[in-house]
Amino acid sequence: DTMKACIFKAFDEACETHRTAFMQMWCDFLESMFQSPLGLLKSCSMPSIGGTYEEEIAPTFQSTKARIESERRNRNTLHVQLNEQIKQIPDDDARANDALKMCQQIIEQTFGVIRCVVADQMQLYSESFFLLPMLRRLEGAMANMDLQEDDKRRYRAR
Repeated sequence: DTMKACIFKAFDEACETHRTAFMQMWCDFLESMFQSPLGLLKSCSMPSIGGTYEEEIAPTFQSTKARIESERRNRNTLHVQLNEQIKQIPDDDARANDALKMCQQIIEQTFGVIRCVVADQMQLYSESFFLLPMLRRLEGAMANMDLQEDDKRRYRAR
């Protein structure tokens, strides 16, 4: 029981320390995305979703090559579309309701793209910056694990 408690304590401390650092990095990552959404939109393309996924099949090498080429061609399309929509927002007070609706639509579209990018990168980011470094640090924490002073005294007394 003493060793089990010591192992669990070392594990919990290492995980909590690493979790805190990772959460700060994750918040910084998200904040940077939302600070410059147009910069993010320049680097991505979002294909429109249509139909159902029931017809979908696993991608082949040729279909993957075609998809990558298409995405590279369309990479700046979303950014250009949003800029055009922003230019069309009326600036006179008489059309404030129309301007409000257009702004709301642009914000929702921008947020949708950012959400897709974050969702795509979440697993890679968490494995790269949380799981693998935590396992390395956990190995070090377990190697440096030591009994509490009370437990050391009890074992010496035996």
